[in-house]
Amino acid sequence: MNKKGASYLILVLMILIYSGIRLDVFSQIHNEQNKSFAREPFSFLSDDQKTTIHGEIVLPNTSQISTCPFIIFVQPPAIPLDKDYFGTFKALADSFAEKGIISLRMENRSKANSSYESDSLNSAMEAEDLYCAIVSVKKDKRFENSRIGLLGHSEGSNAIVKEIHKHGQPAFIVLLSPMGLNGNDFAFHQMKSALLKFVRNNVDSSVTSFLNYLEEILSFEYKYQNNFRSLNIKFKEIVSAMYARGGFGKQTKEEAYRRSKKDFLNPRFLDYVQFNPALYFSSITCPALILYGKEDERLDYKSNSRNIDSLFRANHKTNYKIVSFDGVNHDFKNKYDNEVVDEKVMDVMIEWITTAYRKN
Repeated sequence: MNKKGASYLILVLMILIYSGIRLDVFSQIHNEQNKSFAREPFSFLSDDQKTTIHGEIVLPNTSQISTCPFIIFVQPPAIPLDKDYFGTFKALADSFAEKGIISLRMENRSKANSSYESDSLNSAMEAEDLYCAIVSVKKDKRFENSRIGLLGHSEGSNAIVKEIHKHGQPAFIVLLSPMGLNGNDFAFHQMKSALLKFVRNNVDSSVTSFLNYLEEILSFEYKYQNNFRSLNIKFKEIVSAMYARGGFGKQTKEEAYRRSKKDFLNPRFLDYVQFNPALYFSSITCPALILYGKEDERLDYKSNSRNIDSLFRANHKTNYKIVSFDGVNHDFKNKYDNEVVDEKVMDVMIEWITTAYRKN
């Protein structure tokens, strides 16, 4: 790979990593005739009080609403996403309602307010919006005594554990494909895998140089948490060294720095890289269901699940379950049928939620 090719790797990798949070369109097919649930619009103000976030509550057809489990869905914050999350959350909501589980799914703030710049919203901000949603739900007399659980996918799981760390324990949590490694290690593994696939494992000196550059940046971003001034100084040094080695092709030094800063020092990416699972998972005491697909193309399910298990064990937590499914990918689709949420995943979630709710 020539120098010009190397100069575009940052952009390519960022596109790939962002696309990793996007689910392909799929949905469960439900008989809308004789459906056993009702839909209600729902809205609340975001944490900054500037944006109205819209969603939908799906209610089982029962008069005993106060006794039903209530679950809130949380999606990644980086790109505008509506309440259905490419059909995934709608499918889950409808299936849950048929089994007596109330749910709220909602658009993210990025979708609700298009004035936000790309990558300006992160999981910490989404955690605060989630807290606002919980408070708003509790204002409804029907749900003021409801014990609310939370379900998140990918970076949505980060928002959930951050909300718990700051505001306290929900009734239960279900985390789909959560980050179990330190953010810098997770990001490096993800981006390295994308790069090697991009160059078809043809690792020459420019690829090796770029990987070293990437690893150094991610390491210092994780190290200099809460010290942006020091991070920015070190970041300039790393970019300058890469520039001196010809790693940015025909770009000027200022262009190289500006491009790299946009990719690596934006609020979303810093929040992502600086994620500390030991801090957040160690504070979880409520029942927890952690799910992975063994065909996950975005993360290594073994190392992530193993680290979460170790953190729980270190804190003597016993009320959790970690399940990895054969033939299921990052989006929880079956590799043989990419149109539906895998049935065995759905069955495990519903059974565990109803059981955890009764026990808790």
